[in-house]
Amino acid sequence: MDSLIQIRTVSPLVPSAFLDGNNPHDQYLGTHLWKAAYCIDWLNTKEASTVVYISFGSLAVLSKEQIIEIALGLKASRHSFLWVIHPDQSKEENNNINDFLEGFLEETMDQGLDVSWCPQMAVLNHPSMGMFLTHCGWNSTLESLSSGLPVITISHWSDQTTNSKYIEEVWKTGIRLNKAKHGPVGRDEVEKSIKTIMESEGGLEFRKNALQWKTLEKKAMVKVGSSDKNIDCFVHEFIARKSLA
Repeated sequence: MDSLIQIRTVSPLVPSAFLDGNNPHDQYLGTHLWKAAYCIDWLNTKEASTVVYISFGSLAVLSKEQIIEIALGLKASRHSFLWVIHPDQSKEENNNINDFLEGFLEETMDQGLDVSWCPQMAVLNHPSMGMFLTHCGWNSTLESLSSGLPVITISHWSDQTTNSKYIEEVWKTGIRLNKAKHGPVGRDEVEKSIKTIMESEGGLEFRKNALQWKTLEKKAMVKVGSSDKNIDCFVHEFIARKSLA
């Protein structure tokens, strides 16, 4: 590709409030697909780095069996959790996980919060956040790195499997869970991976690596950072070509 046209990378494309801090009012990537559930007040009641955040993006559809296995794994981990289940995932307008697992919400009332949507970047950057369980779409992958959070990935399709491989094997910021040949990722595996990240020495290493990537991403976007330079180069090249036309 480089022999045909100069490729210049510009990343990460996340709001300034969560990256360089130059514009604290720049907090949103766009409109919410569903009515946003404001959960920051709930997160404010939690201690630092204690909450597991679960979200599978706007398009991924989890099976009933997979939702149940994640729910039981979360419950068994005993860690606080914030779980986003949007209408496509629950198949119900009220997004009530009790439709799949009777009594779950009541049994975990003091442990977790179940919402239909939330401001993800604000959540990922909240001090109480400990890790991110994700489908590993590119936006969520980039946002986890920008937030310095370790992750557990359950990928489904498209680029998600490649992103998951990079998370585990290249960037070393988390754990990749693979679905069974004829079924979902099991509850025991979900519980074990959560405890590994939240409680073990290995989890501290994931967190350390994630924070290093957060630092590198900030450096890329500041003045004279690599992305800033690439934007300037693109503009100058465009102007030069225009003047020759």
